[in-house]
Amino acid sequence: MLKKLHKFCLRMARPDIMFYTLPWMMLLLIVGTVAQREIGIYQAERLFFSSWVLWVGIIPLPGGLLTLSLIFINLLAKFLFKSKWAWRQSGIILTHFGILLLFIGALFTATTAREGFVLIPEGRTSDKIQDYHKKKLYIFENEEEIASYSIQELQENDLRHKADLPFQIRVLTSCKNCEFLQAPKNDPDRRGLAQKIALKPIPPKKQNEANLSGVTLKISGTDQEDGVYVSTEAAPHPILIHKNGRDYRVQFQRMETKLPFELRLDDFVQELHPGTQMAKNYHSDVEVIDGNDSWPVRIGMNAPLRNKGYTFFQSSFTNTPIGEATILAVVKNTGWLFPYIASIVIALGLLIHLGIRFQARHE
Repeated sequence: MLKKLHKFCLRMARPDIMFYTLPWMMLLLIVGTVAQREIGIYQAERLFFSSWVLWVGIIPLPGGLLTLSLIFINLLAKFLFKSKWAWRQSGIILTHFGILLLFIGALFTATTAREGFVLIPEGRTSDKIQDYHKKKLYIFENEEEIASYSIQELQENDLRHKADLPFQIRVLTSCKNCEFLQAPKNDPDRRGLAQKIALKPIPPKKQNEANLSGVTLKISGTDQEDGVYVSTEAAPHPILIHKNGRDYRVQFQRMETKLPFELRLDDFVQELHPGTQMAKNYHSDVEVIDGNDSWPVRIGMNAPLRNKGYTFFQSSFTNTPIGEATILAVVKNTGWLFPYIASIVIALGLLIHLGIRFQARHE
């Protein structure tokens, strides 16, 4: 068994694996970049770069993750089983190790990094990060989440038979991108926002962030609120339900994660180009509230806020019914040090290799 394992490791260290996988990875990068024009950045990244298998019709081909994994295994096997462990090869060995660190950092970042945005109206406080792409139907009991369903789950399943729900929900329509139509008049079953609008599925847009998702639900088994409801991320109108003396809230929205601290927007300031309505510069004056501690920070276009592993960038702004609101892009990347360490190791390895070669030529 050990001989077979050793033979397999030696096979994985052969250079022909790199000879075939590296050109294929370059082809994926080219095709995926060109495809962004047609299908958008988000779909192209998922299809070509974040997939294990790339399906071309019924033909399975290696996706970006599988290709990178093969390259990493080939480099690791060569490092462990083919390296000449001698001082004269120390520079090459160190450089090889630095390249492996880059791959490990990329894997760590891909599995742990989080991106999203925080929208804060002026004078308000927020501790929620909203996802750019993932959206869910949330069900809260007394403001505590008891269930959530993604758009895929809503399209594939009926929620009427979910034993953990205190009332019945039937999904009438769900759409990743919705067109808003005028609701049928004089329909006694339609309640809340559904009395004004109806949802019609339309083809998704290329840029996933521009899609407005929503669901049409038929809710029954409540105390008095049985009927047809509409919930969409485009309108913050929660569905309020009462059952056996308890209060429930049903709402379709972007997936949220909680920050370990709060941000309060004290003032949002924008400078316009003279004689135009185009923004020249803008910044947010916020107060960071972390338990009993708080301090003011100005977040500008080139001046991010960093706290507890999170980095906040001034991304954009918008107008809401309660006034101006800032939009802060949020990134949490616990593997941000890997590229710096790997670059130092690679540079050190190359310098040692050049030094050894220079010394050998003058001996």
